[in-house]
Amino acid sequence: MSRIKQKKLGIKNYLEFTNQNNTLATFSFDGTNFELDQPLIVDGAITADSLEVASLTMSTPLITTPVTTVVVSEYGDGMDMTTTLTLTNFIVGGTFAAAAKAVGNIVASFPTGAHVCKIAYQSLSLKVAGTAVAADLGLGSVVGSGANATLQAVGATSEDYITGQTTTTSATGGTAVAALLDVSAAINLNVAASVKDVYLNAAGTWNANNTGNLTATGTIVLKWTKIA
Repeated sequence: MSRIKQKKLGIKNYLEFTNQNNTLATFSFDGTNFELDQPLIVDGAITADSLEVASLTMSTPLITTPVTTVVVSEYGDGMDMTTTLTLTNFIVGGTFAAAAKAVGNIVASFPTGAHVCKIAYQSLSLKVAGTAVAADLGLGSVVGSGANATLQAVGATSEDYITGQTTTTSATGGTAVAALLDVSAAINLNVAASVKDVYLNAAGTWNANNTGNLTATGTIVLKWTKIA
């Protein structure tokens, strides 16, 4: 009886096939190239030419992050991809006063080349000391900044992946707010010269006792296709 087992070694994903004749065939994928070390014999019904692998866990994600408070998990075939970013006390910004202010920080970067990103999802809570603030939280291709109480006031590029969602802060971690949206047409067709960075941005009218950093915890999911 044929058996299939998936494993990861180094930068490659491996599918091991125990053929009907008890020989072992290995199918590997490193994010770019596929390799099959010998013909497959799968109960006499499936040949190598008709084999299709729908999805593999990428041991080296194509999307990267520069921060240790974000873990990247990626699934797909190297072209059609789903990337999950898991945030734990990710620093969005800080140095607040009794005034309007927008802040942001890079959360991830797409690889070089061309891609299409159609759908983005976030489910995030916000934590900062002091009085609760109904912050405007979104994903953009440009970092949030300036004396702005909303991301709309910052500009469309500060929320072109996910428009600002009202997310109330708490000193112990607020309630997560979820949003699933189509990515703006201004950034979803992303050519080689386009911005590859993705920023988590927040804006609000802060209080003097909102001291320390504003942090986010939860997940961000990007559904995208690598073109070239």
